[in-house]
This record gives sequence, C-alpha cells and structure tokens, in this order.
Amino acid sequence: MEMAQNVAKNPAETSANLKRWYVLILLTLVYMASVADRNIFAILLPHIQAELALSDTQLGLLSGVAFGIFYAVLGIPIAFMADRSNRRNIIAGALGLFSLMTVVCGFAGNFMQMLFARMGVGVGEAGTSPPTHSILSDYFPPHRRNIAMGVLNAGAFFGILIGFVVGGAVSEQYGWRAAFYVLGVPGLLLALVVWLTVEEPVRGASESNNSVTTVETAKVKEVFAFLWQQKSYRHTVVLFALASFIAYGMFTWMPTYLVRTFAMDTKQIGMMLGGVLFVSGVAGSLASGWIIDHLTRKDLRWSLWILALVILVLMPPMVTIFMTDSATVAIACFAAPGCLMAFVTPAVIALAQRLAPLRMRAVSSAVLFFFGALIGIGLGPVFVGVLSDVLQSWSGDESLRYALLALCPIALWVVAHCLLGSRTLIDDIKRAESR
Repeated sequence: MEMAQNVAKNPAETSANLKRWYVLILLTLVYMASVADRNIFAILLPHIQAELALSDTQLGLLSGVAFGIFYAVLGIPIAFMADRSNRRNIIAGALGLFSLMTVVCGFAGNFMQMLFARMGVGVGEAGTSPPTHSILSDYFPPHRRNIAMGVLNAGAFFGILIGFVVGGAVSEQYGWRAAFYVLGVPGLLLALVVWLTVEEPVRGASESNNSVTTVETAKVKEVFAFLWQQKSYRHTVVLFALASFIAYGMFTWMPTYLVRTFAMDTKQIGMMLGGVLFVSGVAGSLASGWIIDHLTRKDLRWSLWILALVILVLMPPMVTIFMTDSATVAIACFAAPGCLMAFVTPAVIALAQRLAPLRMRAVSSAVLFFFGALIGIGLGPVFVGVLSDVLQSWSGDESLRYALLALCPIALWVVAHCLLGSRTLIDDIKRAESR
C-alpha cells in the first residue's frame, strides 16, 4: 500500500518540479533581458559620447542616476503591490515597459532625450526583481532557494554577455542606435510569454507549515519596522549596496577604459569582456548557490562568512586590472568583479527572503535592491565619471584609471558588514520564521 502511494505521488511531484523549473528558467530569461538592456549602455558609451558630445560626468549620469534613481525608488511601491496582487502580471508589464524604452533610447538625439529614455528603462526594470524573488520563494522551499537564486543570477551574466557582444558587434556594423533596437524588441515578445504561461502560486506553498498561506497582508509601517529591527538584514542591505557600487562602477566604465588606455574597438571589447564576465559570472552564481546551501546546513552564518572570504580573495586581481599595462591581463582579471557580484547577489537575495515573513518578502527584496540601485547603479558610475573629470588636470589621460582604482578599497568595508551581520543572523531568521 505504501509503495503504491509513493508511486502515485511521483507523477504529481514530477509535474511540480517541471513547473517550478520552467518558471525559474523563464524568469531567468526576464532577468537576462533586464541586465542586457541595462548593460548594453556601457559598451555603447564611446559611440554615444562621440555623437552627442557628452562629458564623462554626463555619461555617468546617464549610466547611473538617470536609471538608478527610478529603478530604486519605484521598486518599493511596486513590491508592496506584489505582496498584495498578482506578481506574474506585474513582471510581464514591467518587462514590456523597459523593453519598449530600450528601443526609445535608439531614437535619442541629445542628452535630455537620452536621459528621459534611460529613466523609462529604470521605471520598467523596477517592477521585475522584487516580484520575481517573491514568486520563486513560493515555488522553491528554503533549502533549495540558494540554488534557485544562483540560477536566476546566472541569467544576469548571460545578459551581460548578450549586451556586450551584441551591442559591440551591432554598433560597429550598423551603429549604436541599431544595438538598442536589437536588444529591446525580443523583450516585448517575452513579456507576452510570461503573461500567458506563468501560473501565480499560492503564497507560502513551499513552506513546511501550510497554515502560513493565510497570513494577513502586513501594513506599510509594520513592514519597515520589522525589517529595521533585523540587524542582519540591515548589514546585508549595506554590504549589497557597497558591492554594487564597486561592481557597477567597474562594469560601466571598463569598456571606455579599454578604449582610452589600449585603443581597442568596441567589437573586441564586447567579445572579450562579455566572455570573461559570462564564464566567471555563471560559474560564480551556480557555485554560490551550491556552496552556501551546503555550508549553511552546518551553520547558517556561513551564508555571510563565505562572502567575506571570497571578497578578500578577489581584491588583488581587482587592483591588478587598473595597475597593469597589459590589456590581456586587465581583461582576464576583470573576472574578479564578475565573481564578486555572482557570489554576493544570490546569497543576499536568499537571505532577504529568509529574514522576512511571507507577506514582507517582495518588500524585503525591494529595499535590498533600492539601496543596491541607488548607491550601486545610481552613484557608482557617477562617482567614477566625476572623479575622472576632477583628476584629469592632475593625471591627464590616466584619470579614468585612478578613478576606477579608487573603488577597490571599498571591498574591505563590504567584508566588515559580512562579519557584523553574521553575529545576529540565527536569531533574526528565527524571529522571521515565528511571524
């Protein structure tokens, strides 16, 4: 009788597994499109600067603040919607919007037009990540979430590869405007697929306690009050924001740095940088999920300890990028910031979900991404651009090299928050699970 029951369960279990992996793969494609549309701008900067006659500070504003402010600020109200309504519809609508605005970037004829187009991309992309993290947490149980978030984060590096390679090749052959069109149109089709085929799961479906599906929606004040008292969550938010500041500063300006320092063309840069980031990022993302899931079975604090260790290992090659006179060495060492975000991002997403009760999870991710976008995407590229302009009178053509090098010591600050956050992590997780 027991064997018969197990056999009977297998088809249902197989169907559930296939469904959750289908949703994960599809939402990974959404994330891939988001990152591709975001990062294609980096490879096109030299061409856009030449045609629109922009300064490094203006390029930093277009790369950072124009996108990052709207991406950060709108993520939180959209997350509150996601904790109260259909997350699938929010994801599909947001994907359609940022894909359309990417196409609009290709029509920009001056700084202000590009500024507003980049704002539109930020508005659209704000609606994808928080509901994605929340919906995947209902498809995947806690002990498998790091792996799920690792696969999701691997999509980011597929997106970087596509943005860099396609953007570099298309811009060299057909111009930078065509590159925006090529990247934006497929996202419109993907939005339709998401809307038609992804099923909105029952909230709490993956939890061991089935009663959690009836938890009432938390009030705004209650959500922020609870997240604030979670000390580990606060440190997780800060470390993610600082890591994003380092990574996006480097990701945005590295193509321009290679053009100025080594006289490479954007097609070469796209192929080489895209390949390095793709390999390091996918490997790091998948390794992060597997390693952290394995280590946290022994001690939950390993989810932060391992990040501190990885960051310390990656600091020397990050410094080498901007100290070497070899383009090959610089590009090879660029795997380091790729690995940094590959390891950190899925870990902190999974932590943000685990440190918040069910009806606060989308907001938990939104707050995480608010500071990651505001400080990382918003200010990282601007910091480098402004510092490069400031240093130009002192160091001439080497100003961008020193501006990028200034990002590296911030990694020690990230390590400090990893260690501080681990001190209260176990108690904070218990508090979230008891709500």
